[in-house]
Amino acid sequence: MATSRIRRLLPRVVILVLVGAMTVTAFTGPRAILAAMSAVLLGLIAWLMIDLRRTTVGLASRLKITQKRQVGALAALKAKNTTLESEVNRRDSQIADLIERASRIEGLIDAAATSQEEARLSVLDAHRQELITMGRQIEVKNREMGATLTGRLGRAMKEETRQIEALLQVLPNLPSNALLPSSGGWAMNARGLAHLADIVRVERPRLVLELGSGTSTVWLGHVLSGTGARLVSLDHNAEYAEATLEELGRHGLRQDVEVRIAPLKLVELAGSEFSWYDPDAIADLSEVDILLVDGPPKATGEQARWPALPMLLSRLSPGAVVLLDDIVRGEEIETLDRWMNEYPEFVREDERVSELAVLRRSPLMSAVDRTVKDAPAPESASERTS
Repeated sequence: MATSRIRRLLPRVVILVLVGAMTVTAFTGPRAILAAMSAVLLGLIAWLMIDLRRTTVGLASRLKITQKRQVGALAALKAKNTTLESEVNRRDSQIADLIERASRIEGLIDAAATSQEEARLSVLDAHRQELITMGRQIEVKNREMGATLTGRLGRAMKEETRQIEALLQVLPNLPSNALLPSSGGWAMNARGLAHLADIVRVERPRLVLELGSGTSTVWLGHVLSGTGARLVSLDHNAEYAEATLEELGRHGLRQDVEVRIAPLKLVELAGSEFSWYDPDAIADLSEVDILLVDGPPKATGEQARWPALPMLLSRLSPGAVVLLDDIVRGEEIETLDRWMNEYPEFVREDERVSELAVLRRSPLMSAVDRTVKDAPAPESASERTS
């Protein structure tokens, strides 16, 4: 820094010396010039030395300040380095802790995976055992169902054979040129029709009353055709009655069979109300020799067919035969049992021949029953005393 100042001042000093020397020379001569120049140079040297010392002192001071600053910066760097080392150690500790936790978690995951695998295998084994058990149960059920189906098929084939045999027995005796209506299902089955035809031929009725028209009406019409017997069939459904009339017309039996539409009405019997045929539809009938009960249908109410006997008892002939269809059904069995208990004058015949329950009215029992009902009540002790 001092050197640069000297370099800047030196040209000026030289110019001043030269100017001063020229001025002195002009007035005093060469010696004076030399003395003056020497004095100037000495003064210049002295000034330069003083300036150099001042500059040196300034530089030393600045150097000390810089050194102090560097020492402070170095101390700050050391402190920062210490802090960084502490932070690094702390981070290393955290990383080590995280690694340890990760290791523990990995161990837990492995243990859980092992436990889950064991549980899964256990569940799979339980399912396998259950499937084996179910397979065995299904095998047993299949054998049982096979045996049941074989039995049912055998019974069905046997029943079908009985129905075919019945048709073969009854068809040759029917003077019909038209296709007969199908039997079975909702209609009376073939064995029941054959049984009915046998009863009609044996009984030789004068009046047959049928409750519920349909297939049996046409078959009965053929059996009774030419015998002079009268067949009256009641039906609560006008549509069904019309279908029966059309079928009778197709077989040429309209003049032998009378189909009456009798809507269902509430009738009171034994303290209860029942839905049964309109009594006006039977008001003109008496001395019924055969009563075929095949209606009303069960859907019309509880014990739908029970009212038939109490409603028609007074219109039956002394030796009348009452036929109740579908005796294999629970409600018909209850109806039959109730009739047998309430009307002991009826005796059951032809059991297990078909699905027709046959009840014959005993004239003797009927007379006894009427005698008991008509006999005066015995006098009480108080009446005899009086």
